[in-house]
Amino acid sequence: MYLLAFHAFLRIGEIAVTSTAQSSCVLQLNQISLSSDKCTVVFHSYEHYQGPPVSFCPIKAIRAYLAVRRNAPGPLFIFPGGTPVAKPFFGDQLKKSLAWAGLSSECYKGHSFRIGAATTAAMQGISDEEIQRMGRCKSQAFTFFIRIPMLQLQ
Repeated sequence: MYLLAFHAFLRIGEIAVTSTAQSSCVLQLNQISLSSDKCTVVFHSYEHYQGPPVSFCPIKAIRAYLAVRRNAPGPLFIFPGGTPVAKPFFGDQLKKSLAWAGLSSECYKGHSFRIGAATTAAMQGISDEEIQRMGRCKSQAFTFFIRIPMLQLQ
């Protein structure tokens, strides 16, 4: 989930539910397709749609997940019984992952994936317009996610 959240500039609400009643509001299994060199995510229901699907490449991770995920329609990220992953669970697992890595969870939240993706894109010289499109932002709000350090030590 973390790789997909980062590489696809996902909002946590696009992959994790607040309640099971919201299952149809999150990314669905039929919205992703894999080829040998890319993973394509098609967003059908977000308010700032601005063009064709965005491709990215955490191929091995998504293939491994899909190999164990039951092949049933519904949210992309589910538990073995078919229940969608909830936002609190995502947050708790993120905290545990950060603790395991020796990092403070105070510095990282669900939006950290969008922040990291936008910042990485900006640092690689990707244009603001492309970052805005990749992040599916209609307004200039995407600039909030770009956090380039004022001083970079070498």
